[in-house]
Amino acid sequence: AGSGPTGICYNYSDDYCAKYGRLYTWSEMMNGANSSSQSPSGVKGICPTGWHVPSDAEWIAMQNVVDATNTTAGAKLKSTSGWLTNNGTDTYGFHGLPGGSFYSGTFSYSSNDAGYWWVATEYDGTNAWYHYLVGFDIIAYRAPYDKADAFSVRCTMN
Repeated sequence: AGSGPTGICYNYSDDYCAKYGRLYTWSEMMNGANSSSQSPSGVKGICPTGWHVPSDAEWIAMQNVVDATNTTAGAKLKSTSGWLTNNGTDTYGFHGLPGGSFYSGTFSYSSNDAGYWWVATEYDGTNAWYHYLVGFDIIAYRAPYDKADAFSVRCTMN
């Protein structure tokens, strides 16, 4: 309810949004909140009541439960269908889907190649941390990226 941020559908497709969800810039996702490295983050952002945007520390803790050595974390977090090269085992019910991204007016990493998720933790004034899975690999990745890019968001229950 209300008139919060709306994000964008990959290729402006409602069908895409129905399957993969919307893509949001970091600022849209944060919805006025400040960066947090706390665990839990305390950032409601665009998440519904009772949920929050995880911090980088929360995401890393979750990933360490899945696979502390990160030799197969990507495979265990990916959904069992929808990936171009390698579907996952979805061992923990994360259902990670390849949602792609939107940056500088261009959609990239189509819906069968990569999934990216913002977290509530800034890297610096221009970049924030995100975590991602790719179809061709079974590990999980983490990197800073420009906050103006639009990625998926995974809310965490409070």
